[in-house]
Amino acid sequence: MDRSSATGRRRRRSSAVRGPDIVVANADDEDAAAIASLSPGLQFAFSMTSEVDAGAFRRGDMVLLRDATGERSFRLPQSLDAPRLQALLAAAATAVAVGALPEALGVPEAPPYRATRVGHLGETELIDDGMATTPTKAASALHEYADGSVVLVAGGELESAGLAVHASREEQALLEQACAEARRVASLVVLFGPASSRLARFFDRRRTLRASTLDEAIALASTHAEGASVLVVSPMFPLPPADRERIGPALEALAASGNTR
Repeated sequence: MDRSSATGRRRRRSSAVRGPDIVVANADDEDAAAIASLSPGLQFAFSMTSEVDAGAFRRGDMVLLRDATGERSFRLPQSLDAPRLQALLAAAATAVAVGALPEALGVPEAPPYRATRVGHLGETELIDDGMATTPTKAASALHEYADGSVVLVAGGELESAGLAVHASREEQALLEQACAEARRVASLVVLFGPASSRLARFFDRRRTLRASTLDEAIALASTHAEGASVLVVSPMFPLPPADRERIGPALEALAASGNTR
């Protein structure tokens, strides 16, 4: 092979993608910000607590996007927990950094079945978190609640596409961490489906009930909702799509009933 022609090809490929480097960092994390500051690239940041020179940050119920051309803003979605707010700011800062902002900025919409507030049963708020079919997703929804303030419905299937779920060592550790968070916030846990047998060992039997189906679990949880801040359906394990779609209507029916039995 002609070494000079190969070198030329490498140079041409390199020059084709060459451009100013960009660094996007979490300004609320001192270590991340310190590492980013070492880069000669263009600096962008995001923050939940303070303004940044370029990037995205929170101001009250607004997200401000700032670069050399000025500022733009949009209103935060309601009831966005800290992990999802941080993810939103990171995405917004990245969009600012690469100049990919849309012409119009509307209020971002949360994905369906993720910590959606459906209504109230007495003083208890009803939350559809049916998309939380992994421990990490469930833990992120539970993190914002006070100790002993939640009636939690969890469970689901032990397999997905014929494979065991949450089976690796890393996934098992995440499940243990999520259940530790659930133990902190839950005054009562109602487990359902095949996954109930796997989840039961993580919870105090005196504060744990079991049901065969999702519908039975929601109904059973509703009879113990009085005094709880929220009743949350956050499975931690996979659900058939039909089950996930039933959570919202089931909680709406509870809200319409207007009592805690």
